Amino acid sequence: MKSREPTPEIFKLVYKLSRWKTKSERYFTAFDIQEAFNGFCYAFVNGHVNSNNVTIYNICRYDRFADRWYDETEQVKALPTYCKRRGKVLKLIKQ
Repeated sequence: MKSREPTPEIFKLVYKLSRWKTKSERYFTAFDIQEAFNGFCYAFVNGHVNSNNVTIYNICRYDRFADRWYDETEQVKALPTYCKRRGKVLKLIKQ
């Protein structure tokens, strides 16, 4: 029997930039939630997110069979070391 390659999941990060009133969404394709969160941190630190202050409200995983988004914010372990740069503030709100 053949072994299957792992398939990546689709993740949605809901965040708000420093003084904005509306929330934004960014989508990632990754193998786990920590990889998607690290991708967002990398984009934030390297200037692809247009703010120095970001609040992340939730991180959801898409279940393609049930056609639903499941909140998995509690599974994020910690901020990566490169995400702690001077002048950049990233907050993760776990509800």
